[in-house]
Amino acid sequence: MKTKLAIVCMIIMLLATSCGLLDTGKAVFYTNAQAMLDCGPFNVDIYIGEDFVGSITDFYLEESSPDCINSAKTVMVEKDMGVYEYRALANCGQYGAWSGKVRIMSNSCSVVFLDLNDCNPKED
Repeated sequence: MKTKLAIVCMIIMLLATSCGLLDTGKAVFYTNAQAMLDCGPFNVDIYIGEDFVGSITDFYLEESSPDCINSAKTVMVEKDMGVYEYRALANCGQYGAWSGKVRIMSNSCSVVFLDLNDCNPKED
């Protein structure tokens, strides 16, 4: 009986994996930069590797983390499981270059807060 159950579980896992049900996850990016810098309206552009994935057009100052959705205050990406390098650029003079790594885990949402206090001046 245990053998049959184990075989059924393995088949379900194989089907779920081959259908992409267990091998993707999400990450959501948000920032306080637009609230802290005196540049007028500006975007924070998000890149995963070399790929542009979206722009944050408004700041997020709530006390809790944002939902894992795209909005004016967030950029959400869905990727295969793994560790990805990201870059974020604030289009405000010399301000606002962040970089780091984000781990995408199966069926979950990683949260990346781009704190103005942690950004570096843009490099030309």
